Amino acid sequence: MVYKEMGLFKNPHLFFDKGQYLLADSAYPLTETLIPSFKAPMSNTQINTEFNFCLARARVRNEHVIGILKGRWASLRELRLKLNDKDDITSYVD
Repeated sequence: MVYKEMGLFKNPHLFFDKGQYLLADSAYPLTETLIPSFKAPMSNTQINTEFNFCLARARVRNEHVIGILKGRWASLRELRLKLNDKDDITSYVD
């Protein structure tokens, strides 16, 4: 899996502060900084189904926002940035 070769997995302390995490689909492993949706059979309980629904809804909204931004600012369509740590993220945002 490509994720396990990334700095996000190998050195999460460079990207996350305490209590920060990413939401992901069930293909990703559960880690201290990555929370995936539940896979079957765990996804068959009511509370886990509700969690997966809320997680999917949040991910869809995120994708919609990215699409809106790329539609408004065409220059973002081909934007590729390498993020090595939190400082890179901050410098790109500023």
